[in-house]
Amino acid sequence: MRESTPTGRIGREPLSPAAAPTPSMLSLLVAVLLLGAADAQLPDDNWSGFSSMGVVNDIVPAGGMVWAATDGGVLRYDVSERTYSRFTRVDGLAGSRVLTAVADGGGDLWFGTSGEGLSRWVVASGEFTGPFSEFEGLELNDLAVFDGGLYIASNIGVSLFLTDLERVKENYRQFGSMTRDSPVAAVAVRGGRIWAG
Repeated sequence: MRESTPTGRIGREPLSPAAAPTPSMLSLLVAVLLLGAADAQLPDDNWSGFSSMGVVNDIVPAGGMVWAATDGGVLRYDVSERTYSRFTRVDGLAGSRVLTAVADGGGDLWFGTSGEGLSRWVVASGEFTGPFSEFEGLELNDLAVFDGGLYIASNIGVSLFLTDLERVKENYRQFGSMTRDSPVAAVAVRGGRIWAG
């Protein structure tokens, strides 16, 4: 009967007995991996959130930066420095799945999420405010800036949000012959008219 020997990858030469891992080496490797994992889970004051930002839903260039609304939060790219920063719920963002973004007239940025509300990035302070809970449970599909307010397209219509007062002024849930509470994917303001689709 032929003795089997440990091998490397398929199609490679058999490993010599000296190169094969011994039980004590395997035990040491497991111990190191477990200790490393335990150390990485120790609580401290600096929590980080790492989520996939591979799906980009919206892009807004503003103030030398490019902001991306992604399925894992917000990604900010500094064009001159060629660096990027990630923002998640840990940083004050309303939710992880960010569907839309827009810059207002004052330079602040607004981010609409999938079911978790609306967030505002205040450029002067460099941090998020909100979330504005009026929009919890709604898919915020699009944002349009209009004279001190935002028109917000959602899965049940369009809302006018007053940015200076931080409150909803009006909700539009019936458009012509469309069924009431129809989802609105996009909103725009042109020539004093609201366009929704």
